[in-house]
Amino acid sequence: MSFLSNFREAYGQEAAWANVSAPSGISKHATIPELVERLTLFHRDCFLEFLPRIEADLASVQKASEKHPLFMAALTLGMKALKDDLRVHFLYEETNLYPYALALFNRDTRLPDYNCDKFLSEHPVFRINFSDLLSLMQKYASDFSDHFAYRILHQRLRGWNDEFAAHEALEDFDLIARLRSIELSR
Repeated sequence: MSFLSNFREAYGQEAAWANVSAPSGISKHATIPELVERLTLFHRDCFLEFLPRIEADLASVQKASEKHPLFMAALTLGMKALKDDLRVHFLYEETNLYPYALALFNRDTRLPDYNCDKFLSEHPVFRINFSDLLSLMQKYASDFSDHFAYRILHQRLRGWNDEFAAHEALEDFDLIARLRSIELSR
């Protein structure tokens, strides 16, 4: 089940919400601790479910790509860089933003030296993103059009791109907005 499906199911949101660019309202019933928990679960699911599937799909495509070794090398390196970037990105959020969010929500008087502006300025950026990988795959799509594993990999990356965009939207436009509101009221 996807991140958005899990979130909708947990908080009773209607399935009609599907526009990633308009996140407001998807989490109106969730508390800050619940948002943090869901965002953290997404991180875990990424490394326990999504990336292993992508790596298996990539291995299947690699077997059928003898005539495009540079393409496969670029795709493999791109996926490795993305995985490394995700690890750094998620670790930063889990060790900085999420503890701060929980402390702020709980009105902890011993808040870390942290705030939303610091998060936005220090939030790790990706060296490569899903769109780059999808563009690379699209360039060679005709050469692999009859290869089932290639289509699965491409579809899985597109789906993951949407899931990650929803995760980012929930974090950046909902969680951060709530945290800023609490910061301003202090």
